[in-house]
Amino acid sequence: YVSAPTRVTSPSSAAPMTNAALAEESPPPPPPWGSPMGAPPPPPPLDENRPDAVARYHRTKWAAEESVRASGLDWTLFRPSLVFGPGDHFVGLFARISRGSPVLPVMGDGQALLQPVAVDEVARCFVGALAEPRSIGRTFDLCGSERLSFDAVIDAILAATGRRRMKLHIPLPIARLQAAVMESVFPRVLRRPSPLNRDQLLMLSEDNVGDPVPASQMFRYRPTGFRAGIRPLLA
Repeated sequence: YVSAPTRVTSPSSAAPMTNAALAEESPPPPPPWGSPMGAPPPPPPLDENRPDAVARYHRTKWAAEESVRASGLDWTLFRPSLVFGPGDHFVGLFARISRGSPVLPVMGDGQALLQPVAVDEVARCFVGALAEPRSIGRTFDLCGSERLSFDAVIDAILAATGRRRMKLHIPLPIARLQAAVMESVFPRVLRRPSPLNRDQLLMLSEDNVGDPVPASQMFRYRPTGFRAGIRPLLA
Protein backbone atom coordinates (compact mmCIF):
# COMPACT_ATOMS: atom_id res chain seq x y z
CA TYR A 1 0.00 0.00 0.00
CA VAL A 2 1.23 3.51 -0.87
CA SER A 3 -0.37 6.51 0.75
CA ALA A 4 -1.12 9.52 -1.44
CA PRO A 5 1.50 12.27 -1.30
CA THR A 6 0.49 15.25 0.80
CA ARG A 7 1.44 17.65 -1.94
CA VAL A 8 1.71 17.03 -5.68
CA THR A 9 3.16 19.69 -7.96
CA SER A 10 2.50 17.76 -11.19
CA PRO A 11 1.99 14.23 -12.47
CA SER A 12 5.53 14.33 -13.89
CA SER A 13 7.05 14.59 -10.43
CA ALA A 14 4.41 12.59 -8.56
CA ALA A 15 4.71 9.30 -10.48
CA PRO A 16 8.37 8.51 -9.68
CA MET A 17 7.84 9.58 -6.05
CA THR A 18 4.96 7.11 -5.69
CA ASN A 19 6.88 4.38 -7.53
CA ALA A 20 9.89 4.93 -5.29
CA ALA A 21 7.73 4.62 -2.18
CA LEU A 22 6.23 1.39 -3.49
CA ALA A 23 9.66 -0.01 -4.32
CA GLU A 24 10.89 0.65 -0.79
CA GLU A 25 8.22 -1.73 0.54
CA SER A 26 8.95 -4.45 -2.04
CA PRO A 27 12.25 -3.76 -3.84
CA PRO A 28 12.23 -4.60 -7.58
CA PRO A 29 15.23 -4.69 -9.90
CA PRO A 30 16.94 -1.28 -10.22
CA PRO A 31 14.30 0.99 -11.81
CA PRO A 32 15.27 2.89 -14.95
CA TRP A 33 13.50 6.25 -15.08
CA GLY A 34 12.97 8.28 -18.25
CA SER A 35 13.28 12.05 -18.07
CA PRO A 36 13.37 14.21 -21.21
CA MET A 37 16.50 15.98 -22.27
CA GLY A 38 16.70 19.19 -20.42
CA ALA A 39 17.47 17.32 -17.23
CA PRO A 40 19.23 19.04 -14.35
CA PRO A 41 22.96 19.21 -13.83
CA PRO A 42 24.91 17.13 -13.28
CA PRO A 43 25.84 15.94 -15.88
CA PRO A 44 26.28 18.49 -18.69
CA PRO A 45 25.35 19.39 -21.37
CA LEU A 46 21.66 18.61 -20.79
CA ASP A 47 20.48 21.26 -18.35
CA GLU A 48 16.93 22.10 -19.42
CA ASN A 49 15.43 20.09 -16.52
CA ARG A 50 16.77 21.99 -13.54
CA PRO A 51 15.43 23.84 -10.50
CA ASP A 52 15.56 27.18 -12.32
CA ALA A 53 14.42 25.90 -15.74
CA VAL A 54 12.28 28.25 -17.80
CA ALA A 55 9.62 25.62 -18.55
CA ARG A 56 7.48 24.24 -15.72
CA TYR A 57 7.63 20.81 -17.38
CA HIS A 58 11.41 20.73 -17.04
CA ARG A 59 11.23 21.84 -13.40
CA THR A 60 8.84 18.98 -12.60
CA LYS A 61 11.19 16.53 -14.32
CA TRP A 62 14.04 17.85 -12.15
CA ALA A 63 11.88 17.19 -9.07
CA ALA A 64 11.14 13.69 -10.39
CA GLU A 65 14.83 12.92 -10.88
CA GLU A 66 15.65 14.25 -7.41
CA SER A 67 13.01 12.00 -5.85
CA VAL A 68 14.52 8.98 -7.62
CA ARG A 69 18.05 9.89 -6.53
CA ALA A 70 16.93 10.35 -2.92
CA SER A 71 14.87 7.14 -2.82
CA GLY A 72 17.66 4.97 -1.43
CA LEU A 73 17.16 2.53 -4.29
CA ASP A 74 19.46 1.53 -7.11
CA TRP A 75 18.49 3.60 -10.14
CA THR A 76 19.35 4.50 -13.72
CA LEU A 77 18.16 7.72 -15.36
CA PHE A 78 17.54 8.18 -19.07
CA ARG A 79 17.04 11.53 -20.80
CA PRO A 80 15.67 11.09 -24.33
CA SER A 81 15.64 13.79 -26.94
CA LEU A 82 12.78 13.79 -29.48
CA VAL A 83 11.64 10.14 -29.78
CA PHE A 84 10.39 8.92 -33.16
CA GLY A 85 8.88 5.65 -34.29
CA PRO A 86 5.64 4.01 -35.46
CA GLY A 87 2.63 6.00 -34.24
CA ASP A 88 4.63 8.86 -32.74
CA HIS A 89 3.03 12.27 -32.30
CA PHE A 90 5.67 14.39 -34.00
CA VAL A 91 6.86 12.89 -37.27
CA GLY A 92 3.40 11.48 -37.96
CA LEU A 93 1.73 14.78 -37.10
CA PHE A 94 3.78 16.87 -39.52
CA ALA A 95 3.48 14.19 -42.20
CA ARG A 96 -0.31 14.33 -41.87
CA ILE A 97 -0.36 18.14 -41.94
CA SER A 98 1.78 18.16 -45.08
CA ARG A 99 -0.65 15.82 -46.79
CA GLY A 100 -3.46 18.36 -46.76
CA SER A 101 -1.82 21.76 -46.30
CA PRO A 102 0.48 23.80 -48.56
CA VAL A 103 2.28 25.23 -45.50
CA LEU A 104 3.68 23.82 -42.26
CA PRO A 105 3.55 26.01 -39.14
CA VAL A 106 6.79 26.46 -37.18
CA MET A 107 6.74 28.30 -33.87
CA GLY A 108 9.62 30.77 -33.65
CA ASP A 109 12.68 30.83 -35.88
CA GLY A 110 13.03 27.05 -36.16
CA GLN A 111 16.71 27.09 -35.19
CA ALA A 112 16.56 25.24 -31.85
CA LEU A 113 18.51 21.97 -32.11
CA LEU A 114 17.07 18.49 -31.69
CA GLN A 115 18.78 15.10 -31.72
CA PRO A 116 15.97 12.64 -32.53
CA VAL A 117 16.28 9.08 -31.23
CA ALA A 118 14.50 5.94 -32.45
CA VAL A 119 11.98 4.46 -30.02
CA ASP A 120 13.41 0.95 -30.35
CA GLU A 121 16.79 2.27 -29.17
CA VAL A 122 15.13 3.91 -26.16
CA ALA A 123 13.38 0.61 -25.36
CA ARG A 124 16.65 -1.30 -25.76
CA CYS A 125 18.31 0.91 -23.14
CA PHE A 126 15.43 0.63 -20.66
CA VAL A 127 15.41 -3.15 -20.92
CA GLY A 128 19.20 -3.35 -20.90
CA ALA A 129 19.46 -1.33 -17.69
CA LEU A 130 17.55 -4.02 -15.80
CA ALA A 131 20.37 -6.49 -16.42
CA GLU A 132 23.37 -4.15 -16.46
CA PRO A 133 24.69 -3.38 -12.96
CA ARG A 134 27.23 -0.89 -14.36
CA SER A 135 24.34 1.40 -15.27
CA ILE A 136 23.24 1.81 -11.64
CA GLY A 137 23.56 5.36 -10.34
CA ARG A 138 24.21 6.81 -13.79
CA THR A 139 22.34 9.21 -16.06
CA PHE A 140 22.36 8.64 -19.82
CA ASP A 141 21.41 10.88 -22.74
CA LEU A 142 19.36 8.98 -25.30
CA CYS A 143 19.75 10.71 -28.63
CA GLY A 144 20.47 9.97 -32.24
CA SER A 145 23.54 10.53 -34.35
CA GLU A 146 22.34 13.79 -35.97
CA ARG A 147 21.89 17.24 -34.46
CA LEU A 148 19.27 19.02 -36.54
CA SER A 149 17.51 22.35 -36.25
CA PHE A 150 13.72 22.22 -35.99
CA ASP A 151 13.57 23.50 -39.57
CA ALA A 152 15.93 20.72 -40.70
CA VAL A 153 13.75 18.12 -38.97
CA ILE A 154 10.72 19.40 -40.89
CA ASP A 155 12.72 19.37 -44.12
CA ALA A 156 13.71 15.73 -43.46
CA ILE A 157 10.07 14.74 -42.92
CA LEU A 158 9.07 16.44 -46.16
CA ALA A 159 11.92 14.77 -48.04
CA ALA A 160 10.86 11.35 -46.71
CA THR A 161 7.28 11.94 -47.91
CA GLY A 162 8.41 13.31 -51.27
CA ARG A 163 6.52 16.56 -50.72
CA ARG A 164 7.49 20.20 -51.07
CA ARG A 165 5.85 22.59 -48.63
CA MET A 166 6.51 26.10 -47.40
CA LYS A 167 7.34 26.58 -43.71
CA LEU A 168 5.40 29.38 -42.04
CA HIS A 169 7.36 30.76 -39.08
CA ILE A 170 5.05 32.21 -36.45
CA PRO A 171 6.75 34.85 -34.24
CA LEU A 172 6.83 33.71 -30.62
CA PRO A 173 4.86 36.70 -29.24
CA ILE A 174 1.98 35.83 -31.58
CA ALA A 175 2.34 32.12 -30.78
CA ARG A 176 2.23 32.85 -27.03
CA LEU A 177 -0.96 34.86 -27.47
CA GLN A 178 -2.50 32.04 -29.49
CA ALA A 179 -1.47 29.50 -26.85
CA ALA A 180 -2.93 31.60 -24.02
CA VAL A 181 -6.28 31.80 -25.80
CA MET A 182 -6.29 28.06 -26.52
CA GLU A 183 -5.38 27.25 -22.91
CA SER A 184 -8.50 29.12 -21.82
CA VAL A 185 -10.93 28.04 -24.53
CA PHE A 186 -10.21 24.32 -24.89
CA PRO A 187 -10.86 23.26 -21.26
CA ARG A 188 -13.92 25.48 -20.87
CA VAL A 189 -15.60 24.95 -24.21
CA LEU A 190 -14.29 21.65 -25.55
CA ARG A 191 -13.59 20.02 -22.17
CA ARG A 192 -10.13 18.88 -23.14
CA PRO A 193 -6.57 20.20 -22.82
CA SER A 194 -5.23 22.63 -25.38
CA PRO A 195 -2.99 21.01 -28.01
CA LEU A 196 -0.69 24.04 -27.68
CA ASN A 197 0.42 25.74 -24.48
CA ARG A 198 2.93 28.38 -23.46
CA ASP A 199 5.17 25.88 -21.72
CA GLN A 200 5.62 23.99 -24.99
CA LEU A 201 6.69 27.21 -26.68
CA LEU A 202 9.34 27.76 -24.01
CA MET A 203 10.72 24.27 -24.59
CA LEU A 204 10.74 24.76 -28.36
CA SER A 205 13.09 27.72 -27.92
CA GLU A 206 15.77 25.60 -26.18
CA ASP A 207 18.20 23.09 -27.68
CA ASN A 208 17.47 19.44 -26.87
CA VAL A 209 20.73 17.63 -27.60
CA GLY A 210 23.20 15.42 -25.78
CA ASP A 211 25.96 12.82 -26.06
CA PRO A 212 24.82 9.43 -27.39
CA VAL A 213 28.17 7.68 -26.84
CA PRO A 214 27.90 6.55 -23.17
CA ALA A 215 24.48 4.91 -23.67
CA SER A 216 25.38 3.34 -27.03
CA GLN A 217 28.56 1.86 -25.55
CA MET A 218 26.89 0.62 -22.35
CA PHE A 219 23.92 -0.95 -24.14
CA ARG A 220 25.74 -1.91 -27.34
CA TYR A 221 23.86 -0.26 -30.18
CA ARG A 222 24.62 2.23 -32.94
CA PRO A 223 22.37 5.33 -32.92
CA THR A 224 20.16 5.59 -35.99
CA GLY A 225 20.26 8.76 -38.06
CA PHE A 226 16.95 10.60 -38.18
CA ARG A 227 16.72 10.79 -41.98
CA ALA A 228 17.40 7.07 -42.38
CA GLY A 229 15.17 6.15 -39.46
CA ILE A 230 12.00 7.88 -40.71
CA ARG A 231 12.13 6.66 -44.31
CA PRO A 232 10.45 3.31 -43.58
CA LEU A 233 7.88 5.06 -41.37
CA LEU A 234 6.77 7.46 -44.13
CA ALA A 235 7.30 5.35 -47.23
